[in-house]
Amino acid sequence: MFTLAAVLFTYSRASVIASPDQMVRPLLILWGFLVLLAWPAFWIFHEWNRVGFALSFFALLLYYPPDLFLIVSGILAIAFVAWLVYSFVRKRRLKILDAVVLLNITGIILVIFELGAFAPLFYKAAFSVKSRPTPVALVAPDIRPDIYYIVLDGYAREDVLREFFNYDNSTFTNHLRSRGFIIPSENHSNYSKTAASLTSTLNMDYLQNIAPDLNQTPFWWTVTPLLDHNAVAASLEGIGYRTVTIGTDWGITDIPSSDTYFRPYPVILTDYENYLLGATPLKVLQPLLKSVASVPTNDTHRTFVRFSFDTLAVLPDLPGPKFVFAHILSPHPPFVFDASGNPLERGYPFSFNDAMDFPGSRDQYKQDYVGQVEFINAQLEPVIEALLENSEVPPIIILQGDHGSGLLTDFSSADNTCLKERFSPLAAYYLPGLESGDIPDDITPVNLFRIIFNKYFGADLPLLENAEYFNKDSIYIFDTVDVSSRVDETCK
Repeated sequence: MFTLAAVLFTYSRASVIASPDQMVRPLLILWGFLVLLAWPAFWIFHEWNRVGFALSFFALLLYYPPDLFLIVSGILAIAFVAWLVYSFVRKRRLKILDAVVLLNITGIILVIFELGAFAPLFYKAAFSVKSRPTPVALVAPDIRPDIYYIVLDGYAREDVLREFFNYDNSTFTNHLRSRGFIIPSENHSNYSKTAASLTSTLNMDYLQNIAPDLNQTPFWWTVTPLLDHNAVAASLEGIGYRTVTIGTDWGITDIPSSDTYFRPYPVILTDYENYLLGATPLKVLQPLLKSVASVPTNDTHRTFVRFSFDTLAVLPDLPGPKFVFAHILSPHPPFVFDASGNPLERGYPFSFNDAMDFPGSRDQYKQDYVGQVEFINAQLEPVIEALLENSEVPPIIILQGDHGSGLLTDFSSADNTCLKERFSPLAAYYLPGLESGDIPDDITPVNLFRIIFNKYFGADLPLLENAEYFNKDSIYIFDTVDVSSRVDETCK
C-alpha cells in the first residue's frame, strides 16, 4: 500500500506530461524489489508481521520525495500516538500486529485519497480525444521519395536570431539555399507549445477541429494517440511507406510504435520514471542504470541529440520508401553543448525548463542558446549532405522549428510574451521539383503536409487560413487565445 501510495503521490506531480499507464512498470519493479527483500528480511526478523512493518518503512524511506516523506511520517506519528493513547486507556497490550494493521489502514487511506483526487480529471481527459483524423487518400507516384520531417525544438528564424540574440545565422541558411532548400522569411508556428504544434502539423488541422474538448484537460499526454497514429503517417502508410522514428528523451513525442524505431539505450525511461528517479532517494540507482537506461541527466540528453544526427545520416540505406520523424530537443534548453560541441555544464539540475522557468539569467540564455544553435548547424550540414548524396531518389527534407525560442516568453501570459520571437521558428524545405513560389512565404505548419500531399501525391486538400494560438495558461496548453494579429508586432 505504501509503495502504491508513493507511486500515486509522485505521479500526481508528473501527471501533466506523463500518462497514467507510465505508473505500471515502475510500480511492478518497486513491488518486485520488496518481494526480493522479503526473504532476507524474514531471515532477520523470523516473523512476517515484523517483515511487513520493516519493509513498509523501507518503502517510505526510499520511494518518497523528501517533502512527502515528512508529511506521511507526520501522519503516521500522529496515528501511532493516537493508537498508543487508545491502548493505554483500554489497558491493551501493544502487539506488532496492531502496528501492521495501523500501517495497512494508513496506506489504504493514502491510496484512496490520491485516487479520489485524480478520478474526475482522468475521466474528463479520457474523453477529450474522441477520434483520430481520417487518413488522406493519396495517389502513389511511380517513384516515391523518402520524406524526412526533422523538428529542431525551439530553433528561431534567421531574423529573430539577429534581432534578439545579435547572431547572424546567414552562413547556415545560405548553405541550405545553395543546396536547393526553400526558406520562407515570414513563416510562423501555429501554436506556442510543442505538444500542440506537432499534433496540429502531423494531423494537418487545428486542434479545435481535431479534438474540440482538449481545452478542458491539463494533461499534455492526451495528444499522444494523435501523434502515435497521426494522419500524415497513416496516409503515407496507405501507399506503402514505412514509418521510421528516432527516440527522444521527452515521452510525448517519442513514438516507439512506428514500423522502425531507433533508440540510443536498451531501455528508454518514461517521463514519469525520469521524475521518480530524480525526485526520490531512488536517484542513488542512476549510476547503475545509466549504461542501459535513459536516466535524466545532461550526459543522457547529449547522447540523444548526437544519436539523432548519427542515425539520420545512415537512414538512406534503409530499403523502400519511408517517412522519417525525428524530434530533436535542441537548441531548446537544457543547453548542454557549446558551439564546438563540448559538454556544457552550468551547475543547475537537468530539466527542459524554458522561457520564464529557465534556471539561468537572460544573458546566459542568449549566450548558451546561440552556442547550441551553432552546434546544431554543424551537425545538420553533414546530415543534409548524406541525405542528398546517398538517397537513390531525391528526398523531401523538412527542417522545422516547432516554435521559436523562449528568451522573452511568459507561458502564463500572451501580453507578457514577445509573440514575434515565440512564433517565428526556422523553416527550411527541400522539395524536389518545386520552386520557392510554390511555398507561401507566410506558411504555417498546419498547411505544410497539405501542400506536400497536393504536389507529390495527387491530393486535393484546401489550404487552411493561417492562425496562431497562444496558451491561456501554462498548464492548460490546449486552451488557447488567437494571437494571429499580433505575432509580427514589435516587442517592447
